[in-house]
Amino acid sequence: MKRRDEWNNEDDKLLVSTVLQYIRTGKTQLQAFEDVGDKLLRTPAACGFRWNSNLRHKNIDQIILAKQDKLKSKMKIGNKLLNETLSLEDIIFALKQSVQALHSIETLKQSISTKIRSVSHEIERIKSELHVSSYQNRDALAKLIIKADELGLSERNKKPAI
Repeated sequence: MKRRDEWNNEDDKLLVSTVLQYIRTGKTQLQAFEDVGDKLLRTPAACGFRWNSNLRHKNIDQIILAKQDKLKSKMKIGNKLLNETLSLEDIIFALKQSVQALHSIETLKQSISTKIRSVSHEIERIKSELHVSSYQNRDALAKLIIKADELGLSERNKKPAI
């Protein structure tokens, strides 16, 4: 008796060809599993399981070739960009812009450092003022309590009403 959701040769071929194509083009295998899952009405997890448990081992050589194709493609693109679009003048111009950007960043960094030092000094000044005023408040409160005791206004001086 066959399972309804059993994988057949066509399903396997689609999964293998899609994964290999995604490897060649620099996409992820997870993306391939999602794509195949949509086409076969299966979950990406089911496709990933089928790939890892049955098909990947049988297609090692093709996977290696797909990865080599991807690398060759990247190298061609890199060489093309290097050979066709970058002249010596372009490189000099880019370097000059980089130097200007670096100077701007350094100036901004110095400005921010100066602001940080200024704010830090202000914070320290306010902290010391708060520290002094808390001592002053404590001394003033102590004097008030002493004066209240002298005048008999504090709770300690009251006699129980019996």
